[in-house]
Amino acid sequence: MNKAQSKVDEIYNFILSEIAQRHYQSGDRIIISQVAKACKTSEIPVREALRRIESEGYIQMTANKGATVIGITKDQLRNIAEISGVLEGYATRCAVDYLSPAAIRDLRRINEEMYQAYIVHDDQNYAELNHRFHKSLFSVVPNTAIQEMIEQLWQRWIYTAGAFSMVPRRLPTSYKEHLEILDLIEQKKFDEAETLARNHKIHFLNTWIEEIPDSKEH
Repeated sequence: MNKAQSKVDEIYNFILSEIAQRHYQSGDRIIISQVAKACKTSEIPVREALRRIESEGYIQMTANKGATVIGITKDQLRNIAEISGVLEGYATRCAVDYLSPAAIRDLRRINEEMYQAYIVHDDQNYAELNHRFHKSLFSVVPNTAIQEMIEQLWQRWIYTAGAFSMVPRRLPTSYKEHLEILDLIEQKKFDEAETLARNHKIHFLNTWIEEIPDSKEH
């Protein structure tokens, strides 16, 4: 990926995060020059990011008004949480037959690093390790289509990494559930591993969604 595209991704994630956290309300205008200044870039990648976000239905671009926020509702986020849970649950089930003992040991090591990040309140590192944990788990699945779908959801909703700082009470539970998922994988308990992985994703994201402030009325 080239540097220009990486900058577009950065701005894309920044704007979506601002919308999700209600810093931009439905009906608000997104001022391109302000976003460019906040992201320390020119206006060109901002415009590219806005076109991408418009294609996903969260803003509307008009000739005279520029970019106007349509918004992301909690119901939309809950729908994404459910889809993510189903996909990651199924991917976990598929991984049971392909994770080697060495791979499982590596996943346990990553999970322990996550716990240490939680102890020192390093939310960003926790989020990065959590992403690595799940990506490593799914990487062994031969069904590349499901890997691609999960990756697309992660990229589209990457701003949910900030959820870890909003719901710290869930982190010890998340750590323990990772251990339980790995235990079930080692025991070849396909149904139980899939169910726990699905609920693990859905419960965490729903907890985060409840912490997001409601939209203000205009």
